[in-house]
Amino acid sequence: MTSRQLYFRLLGYFKPYIGVAILTVFMMAVTGGVEAAMVRFLKEIVDGFADLAAGTQSLWWWPSILFVVALIRLVTGYGYEYLSNWLSAKITHDVRGEMFTHLMHLPTPVYDKASVGELLSRVTYDVNGITSAGLNVITVIVRDGIMAIGLLAILFYTDWQLAIFCALLIPGVGFSMQLVGARQRRLSLETQTSMGTLARILNESLGGQRVVKVFTAQSHEIERFGRTNQLLRRLTIKRAVTTAFNSGFNLFLVAIAIALIVYFAGVRAQAGSLTAGDFVSFMTAMLLLQQPIKKLTLINDQLQKGLAAAQTVFGLLDQPLEKDLGTRSIARAQGHLVLQNVGFAYQDDGEDVLKDIELEIQPGQTVAFVGRSGSGKSTLINLIARFYH
Repeated sequence: MTSRQLYFRLLGYFKPYIGVAILTVFMMAVTGGVEAAMVRFLKEIVDGFADLAAGTQSLWWWPSILFVVALIRLVTGYGYEYLSNWLSAKITHDVRGEMFTHLMHLPTPVYDKASVGELLSRVTYDVNGITSAGLNVITVIVRDGIMAIGLLAILFYTDWQLAIFCALLIPGVGFSMQLVGARQRRLSLETQTSMGTLARILNESLGGQRVVKVFTAQSHEIERFGRTNQLLRRLTIKRAVTTAFNSGFNLFLVAIAIALIVYFAGVRAQAGSLTAGDFVSFMTAMLLLQQPIKKLTLINDQLQKGLAAAQTVFGLLDQPLEKDLGTRSIARAQGHLVLQNVGFAYQDDGEDVLKDIELEIQPGQTVAFVGRSGSGKSTLINLIARFYH
């Protein structure tokens, strides 16, 4: 699936909780808007000191407004934090439950190809990762996106010529995100695969520790674990370096813009085009703009990591379930077993493991299957239990 298909399929898990999701997004939007509005109030406060000195404005006017705004920020901030964490935990619970139910109905050949450790990694590690592509991304996009838009609006409203310098960094940020996005997705997929391999090695080595000791294979298992652990370390560092470069490059563009703005704002202040309140409001908005921009640029790493996790989770959920082709219902089995001209081949290589098997076992009869290793004893038992068709 494409990134768009993965993301919209992931958002489908929000559908049962659409009311809570809308309320969460609303609180995020109010929080971001209030934080941007507080910057605008700085201009009015600074420029209002002249009216305050002249006695034309109440001393409690702006403190009262700031108190109300801060109270709104407190309520909405707490509200979206609580609701977003509730949604995250609920969706993780739902996806895990769906995966476990699906695993319980998968055919045996699926377990032959995937180890218990790899499946364990899917249900634990990968499910946690998809919340990064779901709620965390929405949180940053809504809250920090609205805050960034509000701060940019303040910049253009205060002085559109100076604000143009801020807009010049947007193409550079977009180019940086597009450049590193594909690499982050690939590294996230490789990290998840390595985590699954590490879980498989742990499951085999610890679960079969008696066999390891009998064959004195401790050094071999330590070396095998060390190779995968080292690969996981390198992938983690590569992801961190990629993310740091993307964030650092974007902040470098912001620093250049700030340097230019400080210079031209000083020129315009000398010419009388900017009041003291305008200058304070503009510079505060410009400095605060770095934080939402930084979060918006870092969100690409979370998005790619989450989409990579969603790819493996949905890949497991899309595995076809085992079909029950039986049409006869038996109240109580008699124990009379008959195989006539039975043959079987595993799908991997197509080579016959069993051929022309004739067998009849009477009720109450005890039968032992004896033969060399690989002769098909376990396969025959698995066929009787209907683990394979």
